[in-house]
Amino acid sequence: MIAAAVPGAEPRRRLSAEDRRVEIVEAARRTFARRGFHGTGTAEIAAAAGCSEPTLYKHFASKQALFVAALTYAGVCMRRQVAEFMAGRDDDPLAALVEFQVTKLANEEYAEIIRLRSLAVTLADDPEIRAVLVEMATSQRTWVARWLRAGQEAGSVRTDFDTELAGWLAVALSQLASFRHASEGDVGLADMAPIVQGFAALLAPLEGASA
Repeated sequence: MIAAAVPGAEPRRRLSAEDRRVEIVEAARRTFARRGFHGTGTAEIAAAAGCSEPTLYKHFASKQALFVAALTYAGVCMRRQVAEFMAGRDDDPLAALVEFQVTKLANEEYAEIIRLRSLAVTLADDPEIRAVLVEMATSQRTWVARWLRAGQEAGSVRTDFDTELAGWLAVALSQLASFRHASEGDVGLADMAPIVQGFAALLAPLEGASA
C-alpha cells in the first residue's frame, strides 16, 4: 500500500551520507554546548538533526565518538573562517586578527565552540578528545604566529618578541575566554574584547618608533 501524501506538507529532503553526517555533527555541537556531555542523549541529537537514532548510529558508533567529531568539526570551521577573513589582510594582520576575534565574541556559533571546548577539557582523560584539544591549540598558535610574522615584515607589528610565544599567549587568551564564559556567561565573553585589544596593543609599534 502506498501512503498518500499529506496535503501542503513539504517532501522530506534526501541527503547524501556526507550531508547527513554534517547535519548530525552540527546538531551535536549545538546540543552538547547547551546541555553538556552527560546531559545530552543521542535521541535528542538525532531529533535536532531531523533523523532517527538508528540513523545516527549508522554514522557514529557511540556518543563519545560523536562528541569527538563535533569538537573536530568545530575546529575545522573556525580555521576556515579565519582563513577567509584574513585573505588579503597582509598589510596589517594584527588589526585584522583583533577585528575577527572581537566580532566573533558576539557570535552565537563562537560561543558554542567556546562552551564545547570548555566541556572537552573536563573530558581530556579520553585520548581522542585530548588529541583534538592539542591539535586545536597547536593550530591556533601556528596561524597566529604566522600572521604576526607577516605583520612584522609589513612593519605593523613589533619585531622584538618571539611570535611563537605570542601565539601561545593567544591560545591562553582563548582559554581565558572559555573560563569566563563558563563562569560568567555571555557577559564574561563580551568583556574579553578589551582584553584582546589590550594584548594586541602590546604587540603594535609605539607611535614615532620603528617596529
